[in-house]
Amino acid sequence: MTTRRGFIGSLMTVAATASAAPPVSDDGRKKIRIAVLGGGFGTNFQWHEHPNCEVVAATDLYPLRRQRLRDTYRCDSVYNSFEELLRTRANDIDAVAVFSGAPDHVKHALMCFDRGLHVISAVPACLTLEDAEKLRDAKEKTGLRYMMAETSYYRQACIYARRKFQAGEFGKIFYSELEYYHDGERDKMVADKTSLYYNPDGSNSWRQGFPPMLYPTHSLGLIVGVTGERIASVSSLGWGDPALMEKLRANAYDNPFSNEFASMRTAGGNMVRCNVF
Repeated sequence: MTTRRGFIGSLMTVAATASAAPPVSDDGRKKIRIAVLGGGFGTNFQWHEHPNCEVVAATDLYPLRRQRLRDTYRCDSVYNSFEELLRTRANDIDAVAVFSGAPDHVKHALMCFDRGLHVISAVPACLTLEDAEKLRDAKEKTGLRYMMAETSYYRQACIYARRKFQAGEFGKIFYSELEYYHDGERDKMVADKTSLYYNPDGSNSWRQGFPPMLYPTHSLGLIVGVTGERIASVSSLGWGDPALMEKLRANAYDNPFSNEFASMRTAGGNMVRCNVF
């Protein structure tokens, strides 16, 4: 797995040569020029603070989020659409940080690969096996770098447990309990159009009605990120408050559940209890 520091470091070695002379940092190394897609979660990173990296372009469909990108990264090259950014700047950027909505991650990553650009993407990487195959095939065909920014892998508790496991200090891990819980006031969030369940224009965001177990990445990162095992089989149950979920039934996923539990088995034959509530 590529680390965040390793991602930037590896780009310094393999980034394609751009038409314009690339900037150089104080230590004489080529600076990595990153474009940021997505002015929501995408403003929570510190690319511009790294001495060998700079944010040279950014984009979001909504004016308020474009301003957030401009303010956060002190970047004046902000575009109204990702298509416009790529059309205008593809030749003088090295990599793109993809922080668009979850259903668009693969589409946007492929657009980057088509133009010879490395990608770091928010989770989840994809929502279907077909999209997973497209992403893998494009990465292997182009030889470009791809990183999924799974944040649980970098939590201090996970780093601590991973080191203990690698040192053989846990013995055999045969059962694990994983969970990722969000604010429970979902009815308030659904009613409040300034919440993450809505886009700035008041339309439903991709989070509206999103099935919890379609996105268990942060929970699973706490076992996959420790032992390196894959999940081989899953059995899941869902729950939703009927009074509340009736408001959410008209969602793009036809999902009635706000909470899901799963019993899983790893490829090594070990047991996992996973909650996304």
